[in-house]
Amino acid sequence: MIEIDMAVNNKFIHWLTQSGGGIRVPLLITFSVLWLFSFAVLFFISYNNANELVQQSISEKFEEVFLFYDEKIAEQAKIQELALFHLSQNEAILSALQASDRSKLITLSKPIFKELNKTNFITHFYFIAVDKTVIYRAHAPQRMGDIITRETLKRASENNYVASGMEFGVLGTFTLRSVKPVFINAKLIGYIELGMEIGHVIRQTEHQFNIDIVELIDINLVNNNVKEAIYKLTGRVSDEALVSDYLTIHARNKELDTFRRTNLNEVVKSILVSGLKFEFDNGYAFMYQPIIDFVGNNIGKFIVFTDVSLALEKRNNSLQQAIAFLLLMFVVGFLIFNFVLVVIDNQIKNYQKDLFGQRSNLKATIKQLKSTQAQLIEKEKFAALGNLVAGVAHEVNTPIGMGVTASTFLQDRITELKLAFEREELTAKQLEKFVKEGQETSQIIFSNLARAADLVSSFKQVAVDQSSDQHRKFNVVKLIDEVILSLRPHLKKTNHQIHVNCDKNLSIDSIPGALSQIIINLIMNSIIHGFEQTNEGEVTIDITVKDNHFYLNYKDNGKGIPEEFISRVFEPFVTTKRGEGGTGLGMHLVYNLVTQALDGDVRLYSQVDNGVSLDITFPIQNTG
Repeated sequence: MIEIDMAVNNKFIHWLTQSGGGIRVPLLITFSVLWLFSFAVLFFISYNNANELVQQSISEKFEEVFLFYDEKIAEQAKIQELALFHLSQNEAILSALQASDRSKLITLSKPIFKELNKTNFITHFYFIAVDKTVIYRAHAPQRMGDIITRETLKRASENNYVASGMEFGVLGTFTLRSVKPVFINAKLIGYIELGMEIGHVIRQTEHQFNIDIVELIDINLVNNNVKEAIYKLTGRVSDEALVSDYLTIHARNKELDTFRRTNLNEVVKSILVSGLKFEFDNGYAFMYQPIIDFVGNNIGKFIVFTDVSLALEKRNNSLQQAIAFLLLMFVVGFLIFNFVLVVIDNQIKNYQKDLFGQRSNLKATIKQLKSTQAQLIEKEKFAALGNLVAGVAHEVNTPIGMGVTASTFLQDRITELKLAFEREELTAKQLEKFVKEGQETSQIIFSNLARAADLVSSFKQVAVDQSSDQHRKFNVVKLIDEVILSLRPHLKKTNHQIHVNCDKNLSIDSIPGALSQIIINLIMNSIIHGFEQTNEGEVTIDITVKDNHFYLNYKDNGKGIPEEFISRVFEPFVTTKRGEGGTGLGMHLVYNLVTQALDGDVRLYSQVDNGVSLDITFPIQNTG
């Protein structure tokens, strides 16, 4: 359907032409205002996006920091477990441990502890008896005989396997401890424990990412005056008065400025377990997470500070470049827009001269297109009728051929019976056989001729209806059955199923030709397009009548219609079979028949691989 609005606002064109350069200034002012508004919006968006990118970059950096830290701790745990394995294979050490021979353990372990401390940062080395009393501390030889109650030892004792984990000591430091139970002939003889103060991992992490790490530990968990011990074990300094109720531990060469001190106190007051905060005005960002010991207790906070001044400087440089670019674009755009307005002002007069001549040509073209369209639609209708003729002719040929064959067979039997009668050789058995074969042959002839008659009758009614636009009263189910029968040549080589749900006694007064043409086009569309990739399609036609309106719902389970075609499916010449014989007029004809011939409405719904559904509604005069 082609709809072109020929209304042209000549008064506006006349005003625009007469105004000339008078409208240029208002347009330029409007352009400037719109550009300034756009500039403000773009700058606001760019500023926010730049801040988000900075925040995202810093967030990713913090994630890398904690990932790096966790990986280093996990790597050290593996080193300790490997060292424990080798120690548990040393027969001399096993013998000394079994005998609780402290002097021998001192002799054997001193060089080992020295090497482990130098190469793998091991700061703790224990030999522990079965009753969990300390036989020898390589890192503190003067202390012995105390009972170890740490969770790592407890876990190793319960599982008879190596237990590794972070444990907090009274000196205010975390130690990564690994404990291995040692057996001789399946008998437990004691435990070997290795430990590492994590200060060097923190220092390595600070150096790797150029950050500052501060630990806040609950002051109630540590002994008094632990500064010297912490410095000796970790190389980091501590402050018991900096943050209320917490011991603060940080790098010895980094003084905590006012910004850091203020935010440390805010972190302590925060009810959040973890968080991320940006202080762009001060050029810093920091992230904090809880410090969890081996058994899962939250004993403090782990705070990472990083300098974001360089990222902010890059952001500011990018924004300045963007502003300069936008200003340049404004100047260039202003000049180009002014030039275009001058050119348009000169060309409008020329366009107006051509407009009225083009209107008459356009009217003639539209008239010709509508005439061509009507002819094509009429050809489409008769092409469908021609296909029915060819199909029915081919279908009728089979029963007629079988009738001819059966009649020839019967004629041969009659000739044989006649010869036997003339020769007086006819027997009762021959006559009985002839009667039986004659009855069977007559039945074959009758059934095939009846089948041919039904086909011809159905085709005749469908053909008459399609070629006529006259109203008449007809039975709906009978009409649809006749249409389906006429389409049998297209269906018989497939397993497609057509289900019709309608009251068998429903009769309406309408245009049967239009309704039959609609159903034919829809079924053929399903066969050609919807069931292109399957041989077992299913069509369902549901028909109801309510309030003098006829409602038809047509569904198939084919491949559906691509989204880009749905809005144009009823337009002429729209087809997915371009170049393969498709005219694109089938659904357009359906639309015209429903909306014009039947004065109704049609709506289509479809999704790819979910078939199509059409709702067709039109008024009827009466039903019966």
